[in-house]
Amino acid sequence: MITEAQATQLATLLDESACRTLLERYTYAVDWLNWSGLEALFWEDATFDFGSWQGGLAVFMPWVKLAEEPFLGRLHMFAAPRIELLAATEARMEAGCVIHLRSAAPDEAVEDVGSDALVMLRYQFRAEKREEKWRLSMVRVMPYGSLSFAGEVGASADGLATAHPWFAQ
Repeated sequence: MITEAQATQLATLLDESACRTLLERYTYAVDWLNWSGLEALFWEDATFDFGSWQGGLAVFMPWVKLAEEPFLGRLHMFAAPRIELLAATEARMEAGCVIHLRSAAPDEAVEDVGSDALVMLRYQFRAEKREEKWRLSMVRVMPYGSLSFAGEVGASADGLATAHPWFAQ
């Protein structure tokens, strides 16, 4: 039998784990272009602030598709997130992020993949627990800068999408 203090600690650990899982699923959904999986992570009234763009979920989904789909590949790498439970039903999370983006060559030549870029950002999230389910309610992105360099030919992670045989989200 566990004590009340242990039950509280266990509930905290489970809530933190649920929040961490939201962040993991966010990165994988964007990287694999899993738009239905991404949308399912948010409450309908979620808000988004990407600096030059702000809005709600209804306009975020078309915007993020337009922003991500042109790339041959993408890889969002979050640092270990800071997760703070503000209440039993609200959490604040923050993580640094490096994104690797691969662009097609301007002339779409088969032997040239164009350029790669590393984009450095800081993400801030809010999550809420409603009806015993955690989802994201706010995303804010603060850009730091980027580095571009020549891409490598033949990377096996190019073309990741839900139709890819390795998709397993």
